[in-house]
Amino acid sequence: MPDPGDAPDDASRAAQSIAAREVRRIKAAAHAKLFGRDAAAPPAQPHRIARYAVLQSLGVGGMGEVYLAYDDKLARDVAIKLVRLDRGGGLERASSRLLREAQALAQLSHPNVVQVYETGNFEGRVFIAMEFVRGVHMRRWLETAPRTWRQVLDAYLQAGEGLAAAHRRAMVHRDFKPENVLVGDDGRVRVVDFGLVRSAPDPDAPADVPDNVSADDLERSSRLTQSGALMGTPSYMSPEQFQGLKATEKSDQFAFCVALYRGLYGWHPFASETRAELKRRVMTGQIAAPPRDAKVPPGIYTVLVRGLHADPAQRYPSMEALLAALVAPPRRRRVGLILAAGLAGLCAVIVAAASPRVDHACEWAAAAELPAPGTSLAGAFDGIDLPFAAATAARAGAQLDRYAADLGRARAAACSGPLAAEPLRERHRACLDRRTRDLAVVTGALARLRPSQLGDAERLAESLPAIAPCFDPGNLVGPGPPAPDLAAALDEARVSALAGRPSDAARQVERVLKEVGGDPLRAEAAALLGHVSCARGLAQQGRDQLGSALQLAITHRDDDLVADVQRYLAECTGDEVVARLAGATAERLRDPRRLTEVALLRAELLAAQGDPTSAQMLLRDTLGRADDRPATAARVEMLRGRMLALQGGNHEARAHLDQALALLAGLPRHPAVADVLEERARLHLRLGEKADARLRFGEALAIRAALPGQDAALARLHLALADLAAAAAERSRAHRHYADAVTHANRLPDLLPGQEFTRAKLARDTATGKPQPGEWPPRLP
Repeated sequence: MPDPGDAPDDASRAAQSIAAREVRRIKAAAHAKLFGRDAAAPPAQPHRIARYAVLQSLGVGGMGEVYLAYDDKLARDVAIKLVRLDRGGGLERASSRLLREAQALAQLSHPNVVQVYETGNFEGRVFIAMEFVRGVHMRRWLETAPRTWRQVLDAYLQAGEGLAAAHRRAMVHRDFKPENVLVGDDGRVRVVDFGLVRSAPDPDAPADVPDNVSADDLERSSRLTQSGALMGTPSYMSPEQFQGLKATEKSDQFAFCVALYRGLYGWHPFASETRAELKRRVMTGQIAAPPRDAKVPPGIYTVLVRGLHADPAQRYPSMEALLAALVAPPRRRRVGLILAAGLAGLCAVIVAAASPRVDHACEWAAAAELPAPGTSLAGAFDGIDLPFAAATAARAGAQLDRYAADLGRARAAACSGPLAAEPLRERHRACLDRRTRDLAVVTGALARLRPSQLGDAERLAESLPAIAPCFDPGNLVGPGPPAPDLAAALDEARVSALAGRPSDAARQVERVLKEVGGDPLRAEAAALLGHVSCARGLAQQGRDQLGSALQLAITHRDDDLVADVQRYLAECTGDEVVARLAGATAERLRDPRRLTEVALLRAELLAAQGDPTSAQMLLRDTLGRADDRPATAARVEMLRGRMLALQGGNHEARAHLDQALALLAGLPRHPAVADVLEERARLHLRLGEKADARLRFGEALAIRAALPGQDAALARLHLALADLAAAAAERSRAHRHYADAVTHANRLPDLLPGQEFTRAKLARDTATGKPQPGEWPPRLP
């Protein structure tokens, strides 16, 4: 997407006919021949940039020209930026650096970051093909209509999620400001131009900025950069950037707080008339007090003051920490806050008297204190004789411990945060109680996993729903806390279901349903029963039960449960439309973990329907939400590799499969490693690399053979190795693999597709001696 500063107004976004564009092009060409090209005129619009058909110009900015173009191959609009680089001797070096950084940026997929699709060279200039977003930049969004403080904060929280995702990939923006944040017509906020600002200085910018430049000029200055000069927009620059030091994640945090402060309060936190004054205020930490009539909770100001600290070490340790503090800001003593803002003591008394009473002792938070669950998990896996048991216990346990720590902080914040008072307090606490139950259920289920299920342990630990939605007042409309005894009985059934004991779970949940009456917990019980029925192969019964659960969940306005039931229905029916509804509900809840699970399901359903392109695009947008969950990220990378291979992108597929293996490093002979090796083997086959394919299939087979409950995978792998041996005329080896495939497939029905099973049996029954007349292995008629 173009620089927000380059974004067109409504007139320039209007559709332009091909004929009109051609007339303008001819006129421009004639004018150039008659009178010579005006050096100040914008460059002529190209017909195509690489494989993209140019539709119209979107503007010209400091970094170059931006065009709306059409991608014929994937049938979508894209934004193409032709980057203007330094015209000096370092052009080739700058071009190479920009390409490397843009290619790295293309690996960042997050719903709150504009996606880079492709980079390359066009007529000696670098082009970047990006997601085309219809919308406006943040500054214009703030100016076009009155916005409440909550709307402004919510928009910037989305932008902050994009910054945090990039920081997890070691990418620094270096020029975060409202003009580099897009608010789409769909309501989604996206950050643009990550990392590119360092690579593409404006050749027309001055080498530095004199001290007497006005504040207005500072605002208009887009990128005051040259080699060895300032990097960033001065109004949003951190103290370390003013000192000429390298920008870091803490610099992005500072710029984010400047932008958010301005959006919330209407003026700059370091309001200045000149650059010299701005620099002095930034370096000495002279933060302006908020307006006296500001309706923003005082705790937000406290959070911003820390994020704007002159010493980077005193800011928040990460963007995630800053965002968490903004979601649940501290309730400082009002007198101290108001004195810091320079208000009178009398106002402090008035504000303190108007503030809601909160439970400072907060026995509710202490009542649910949990020991670090990862410790108990390690002991539960001690007796399992699998090579990856200890590493899995450590990784899954670390996930649980982090979740427990976050939950403990969230519960403490609920005692004194903005939702600690009525009318939302009970629902706020009920939401966090549900997350506490979820943690206890998953911890209990992990401790009871059979050895055959241990490969799923880490992903199960990563599947816990996000905590942040519990701090969104818009989500706090569901049922209140359930009866403790019934909730405990239902949680035991959930443990059984997650631990792979569906029959036990069905019996336990049916007992709950007999006692629950019309309580909102009935919806949760019905949902679990439907999910278990589908797992037991009772699809029609499961669909009916899930339909009833969905109706009850909607009646009780239990959006968490609605999202879960929709996903269960999609799993049971294989209906991608239902999965899409589950994704929409999860997105409304802003729950990245639920969104990831739904996206993985949708990708597999789309691929099964013969649409790997849509599946790949969906997975690309999903990866950024799984950065902190390596097992889930590995599965996303593996599926991306599979979808790219199905589309013919074999070399790109190999890179994603390699990344999946890297994410699984430290898990010796884990079944997920076997999954990736099998995908690599099939990729080798597509590339005609049969020896490598046989090697990878063999490695996957060796892993599977040492694990319990792997008949389906073993049957599939033996069949693949048999076909390779038969193609190499190794009849004895082929016969042995066909026989093994049949042996495993005979243990349970439908482990192999019917035709594959019949072919394997025919090949097994063929004599292994001298070649027989006719084709071998035999083909089905």
